[in-house]
Amino acid sequence: MDFFQRQEQARKNSRRLVVLFIAAVLCIVVALNLVAGFALGGMRPASVPLSSWLQQNPGFVAAVTGITLLIIIGASAFRIFSLRGGGSTVAESLGGTAIPQDTRDPLERRLRNVVEEMAIASSVPVPEIYVLKHESGINAFAAGFTQSDAAVAVTQGTLDQLNRDELQGVIAHEFSHILNGDMRLNLRLMGTIFGILAISQIGRLLLRSGKWSSFKNRSSNRNGGSAVAAIMFLGVGLFLIGSIGVFFARLIKAGVSRQREYLADASAVQFTRQNAGIAGALKKIGGLDTGSRMSSANTEEISHMLFASGMRFFSRMMSTHPPLEDRIRALDPSFKGTIESRPGAVTPGPGAMGLAAGVQQLDGATIASLAGGPASAHIEHAAGMLESLPVAMLEDIHSTRAAPRVIMALFLNPDESERDAQLKLLTARLGAQAAEGILEQQQQLAELPRQFRLPVLELSFPALRRLPEAQRTFFLELGRELVEHDGQVDYHEFALLQVLEVYLRDLAKPRRPLQKKQSRRQVFPAISRLFSFLAVAGQVDTELAEQAFALANKQLFPKLPDSQRPAFLPGAPDLHALWDDLTLLDQLPPRGKRRLIQAMTDLILHDKKQEILEVELLRCFAASLHIPLPPMNLAAIDQQ
Repeated sequence: MDFFQRQEQARKNSRRLVVLFIAAVLCIVVALNLVAGFALGGMRPASVPLSSWLQQNPGFVAAVTGITLLIIIGASAFRIFSLRGGGSTVAESLGGTAIPQDTRDPLERRLRNVVEEMAIASSVPVPEIYVLKHESGINAFAAGFTQSDAAVAVTQGTLDQLNRDELQGVIAHEFSHILNGDMRLNLRLMGTIFGILAISQIGRLLLRSGKWSSFKNRSSNRNGGSAVAAIMFLGVGLFLIGSIGVFFARLIKAGVSRQREYLADASAVQFTRQNAGIAGALKKIGGLDTGSRMSSANTEEISHMLFASGMRFFSRMMSTHPPLEDRIRALDPSFKGTIESRPGAVTPGPGAMGLAAGVQQLDGATIASLAGGPASAHIEHAAGMLESLPVAMLEDIHSTRAAPRVIMALFLNPDESERDAQLKLLTARLGAQAAEGILEQQQQLAELPRQFRLPVLELSFPALRRLPEAQRTFFLELGRELVEHDGQVDYHEFALLQVLEVYLRDLAKPRRPLQKKQSRRQVFPAISRLFSFLAVAGQVDTELAEQAFALANKQLFPKLPDSQRPAFLPGAPDLHALWDDLTLLDQLPPRGKRRLIQAMTDLILHDKKQEILEVELLRCFAASLHIPLPPMNLAAIDQQ
């Protein structure tokens, strides 16, 4: 199962969850109408059956139904809204402590390096990193609505007990959840269960109220027995119905979670190119007294997000994770069922190396297969990038004050005369000192290969994320002004700016729907502008550009005659329209995105003279479409 199939599966799971939620709500509504009818039996003549009485009193049914729906849907919406801060909100609710960018703790430094390497290799923004310092068990989770608001959290036990290979395996597992769209589904599960749980909580309150009323009636010798009985009966009914609903909701949660855990384990092996790391982590969990258990009161609510079960389930049916032995055996077929706390030797495991190690053929299908599936060579490449960055620049990237300067430096034109005009704009907006600092950053970036620019943006994002939204918006608009200031389109600057806009949009509106059905009439103009942009960016010869455009067009729409396909648009692109086009194409379903990335790849490969600019343009546009392509071995590409 590749990235696009996993995305499609995540969409199906989300739709299935909605259907099951609606079915559960309908069952609860029917049951509560029956319970309310029994509880308020005094309103109903003894000779009239309950079903007939309910049919004769639609107002009563409507009131009970309306109140029930309001409670469940309102509570679910409230819970999801309370998580609008994304992964950081979840981590902090469990007592997580954010790791400082400049941490001196060697274990925290190791964790940050592993997460940053994985983010660069995956081509996603670096998530926020948290440690649950009061948890001694081995566990971890990733949470968030999108890649932009994601957070990765590990327990202190994970830092203390695991070696680097095992830690890398755990983090790779969590990145699989980030890449495969599991995080959004997990937060929706939290909201769904919370809404149903609200019914049982109200029942509990009514029971307490009924007991208090009964005590008062006995002490005052007042006749209120029938009312108290009604309240008690209604409370018992609400509590039982809510509890049954929660039981089945947790069964659904457990089933969905177990299915995704096996996939995440397999993805971790592919990412790290060895199975002993994650298998060793699982063996240590089984060999420790604390295992993976967590002490937080909120553990049960987020149990389906965890690397391993954070609680002791007495029923396998209710467990959110497969048994440890089964997970280990799937990773290590030689495992005989004896769990030890000692780490095993690091041995190679299955997994595709991808372009970072070179490929036998280079085409759209091959490139698309790499999406969301970085291999060990990509992680090694990412580690090399981190080591190659100047220490001063890396410190600035991690600094909330300096990171915006680094990002603005990405949009400075390499041509001196055009750059001078941009610097005048920066001086007017930010002051001379800030403009000088941005120029210094641009000079450092100029000494690095072009393929470093997207990783620099991804590394800078955590610092940018901590800025107030107004400041983030200001810098985004300033970036647009820099790109458009001289009237000359620098294709790579534009592509990087588009990636930044997507990241910031996801951060500002993380709960927005990711896909909408688009008509052919809506998509065709967007395809025309995007393909024309890519064709012109990689060609000085207009005829060759048209040929590349036609090839990609035919691949994307093979059944349409030439006259009905999107038309080639020569000349300078309309940047404002292209920004909107990419937003529109980002809403395509996974199957449409697969065909789109394949066509875009074959377009830039048409002339057999692939340049760094073209490859990096492809990666940037893919990132803006939420298709994470790992860093590519450009030397290998040049040899094709």
